[in-house]
Amino acid sequence: MDFKKIIFLSTPHTYSAINFLYPLVKAYKIASPHITNDSFVKQVVRRKKPIIASTGSIKRAVGVASKKEIEHFLTLVDYKNLLLMYCISKYPCYKFDTNHFTKFMEEYFYIPIGMSCHSSEIDFSINAVKMGVCAVEKHI
Repeated sequence: MDFKKIIFLSTPHTYSAINFLYPLVKAYKIASPHITNDSFVKQVVRRKKPIIASTGSIKRAVGVASKKEIEHFLTLVDYKNLLLMYCISKYPCYKFDTNHFTKFMEEYFYIPIGMSCHSSEIDFSINAVKMGVCAVEKHI
């Protein structure tokens, strides 16, 4: 029998969940709304586990956090233990903006990049993999 090594992962949305999940997870996922919450990010960073962080934003028309927000987030974390997920917080996400995604990948070339996709189509994920992402999160 072929067993896959699947790592349990959970996204804390409260400070108490950060503590509760500590013995259960090998990495933390920071949801898009929390990357701009400094105290929340710092609580996760103190746990010294790898971080997967989504960069969506419902505040911006493009659905992705601003460069300023992402740059500030990066000052709070050790990006050597970070997977930065390009995320468009639009439900459903109708259009994959290749130009915007390319700029994002070029801007943060020194950090592993993933794609967090909210589209009902698989094309977004396929295009992201073709462009070099190292992980895909698919919301169903």
